Amino acid sequence: SIAAIRGNRSAPDYFASKAYQKAYLESLYIKTKSMKSQQVFITDIRPGFVDTAMALGSVLFWMVPLEKATKQIYSAIKKKKRVAYISKRWQLIAVVLKWMPARVLKKIL
Repeated sequence: SIAAIRGNRSAPDYFASKAYQKAYLESLYIKTKSMKSQQVFITDIRPGFVDTAMALGSVLFWMVPLEKATKQIYSAIKKKKRVAYISKRWQLIAVVLKWMPARVLKKIL
C-alpha cells in the first residue's frame, strides 16, 4: 500500500502494518536473490485508492477502478517488477512523501 511510505495520525496501526509489510517484502526479495533457484520473484504491490467494497461511498483522491488496478497488478507481476504503484501516478506521491520533511508532513497529514 502507498501507506507504507510514511506514518499518518489517522490510523497509526494501519500505517505501521504497511511499513512492516514493505520491509518484509524487501527482505524476501533480497533473500530470493541469494537463492540458486530463479523460480521465485517478489513484487511489492503498492496501491493507492481502489474502487472496492472497502471504499464504498467514499470520494477519494485518484480512485482507480478495480478492473484497471487488476490489469496493472497482473502486468507488474508478469514483468517481474520489484515495486509497482497502482495506479502509476501514485509513484509521484510516494517520492514526494519519502522526501518531505517531517515538519511539513505533520501539518498536512
